[in-house]
Amino acid sequence: YNNTNSDILEGLSGNSILVREDTLAPTVELQLLDDENSEYTSPSLIAGTYTIKIEASEKLKTTPSIEVVSDTGFNVTGGGELMTQIADNLLNPNKGPEYSYSFTIPGSANAGEMTFEMTLIDESDNIGITTNTNYHIDAKGPTVTIYSPSPSSEGSKYLYGNKINLMFAAEDDVQILDLQYRFTFNYGGLTGVTSTSPWADAEGITDVEEDMSTLVSDMDFSAGTFDAGQHAITVRGIDTAGNEVSQRVVFVVDFCRNNLEGQTVCTFEEDLKEEPEPEQITPSLSDPPYLLVWIAVAVNILLFIVALMIVQTSMSGPKKKKAGEEEDEDWMSEFIGTSQDLDMDSITGTGAAKEPENEEKKEEESEPEPMKDEDDPFAVNLVQRKTRRKKEVVEEIDEDEAEGIFWDDDDEEEDDDDEEEEEEEPAPRKRPVRKRPARKAPTRKRPVRRKAKD
Repeated sequence: YNNTNSDILEGLSGNSILVREDTLAPTVELQLLDDENSEYTSPSLIAGTYTIKIEASEKLKTTPSIEVVSDTGFNVTGGGELMTQIADNLLNPNKGPEYSYSFTIPGSANAGEMTFEMTLIDESDNIGITTNTNYHIDAKGPTVTIYSPSPSSEGSKYLYGNKINLMFAAEDDVQILDLQYRFTFNYGGLTGVTSTSPWADAEGITDVEEDMSTLVSDMDFSAGTFDAGQHAITVRGIDTAGNEVSQRVVFVVDFCRNNLEGQTVCTFEEDLKEEPEPEQITPSLSDPPYLLVWIAVAVNILLFIVALMIVQTSMSGPKKKKAGEEEDEDWMSEFIGTSQDLDMDSITGTGAAKEPENEEKKEEESEPEPMKDEDDPFAVNLVQRKTRRKKEVVEEIDEDEAEGIFWDDDDEEEDDDDEEEEEEEPAPRKRPVRKRPARKAPTRKRPVRRKAKD
């Protein structure tokens, strides 16, 4: 306009100047680093230290400012703070200047959505405000709920041939990263050795909110793959912050059948039945066990008494034998009607016979005294010579003699009479030999022999 020189000359003395028109506000590329200066890709923020690193799209006129806040009232910058330049990249036309800002989330911070707001001014005074809301403070873990199988505490059980449906859900305020499950066989060790399978990723997942905050898994398993007994299934949900929550449910798989009596018998239920406790019976003193004991004691006491009597009898026997030795030894000779010692010379007629007086005297000595008031089964009637007992002659004192008058004739006559009486006494006769009585002779009492007085 109003330019009369058609030539354009550059430079200080020229008639032209280069002008760049900039109407675009600067932009940034944001990167979040953890405390180890590694890129943090999870959208969930937990307690710790983080660094926000940005790269501007162009050169800036001033240092950018940043504000870090949450929708639950957590404010790190308190109205905004300046970032720190870490590189200008002037020698690299493909990169803009780089800035950073570090902040810390305490463990007491409430869960909520984080907002990073940065303000940049370029050389053309274009102001650019960049806001990032992709991160959340995750101060709580996910919620896990098992809908199936039904727990055994509710009385449910699965029989062979049925299907076990596993259905559970996990919900988080940020995002669910993983859903996993595992089985514990013979849980509790009631019917066998307990074993646990490794964690496995859930299948049949449905994203309800389509933002990975609520996930539902639905799977089926055959009951025939389990032994009859008690088993458990454990599921867990892991959110993007690494928070983990798990749940467990115990269920029963049993094999039931009908017996011949029409009753349903289940294997696991029969294994769980406790053996009946033995009934404790306390016998009384009159019960058979004690009665046998009393009988045995009585028999032993009786045997002890009998043994004492036998011992006493055996100890008193020899004395009694000595007292009646002749009576015990002569019963047989009396039974056969002979003396104890036979006179063989008299029987054979080869020698002189013994004096009858000696034989009779010996026989009288060997004869035992009769038993008084007792019946002798071997008693024998003895034939004895009856003799009159001699009376003691009492000398009569004549009155004349008493008076001192003696008559000689009378005395001589009396002496002669006495001599005649002595001569008239018969000589002792030999005792006849007694014969053995018949065995069937009636038993008679043995006559008592009185010992003659001298």
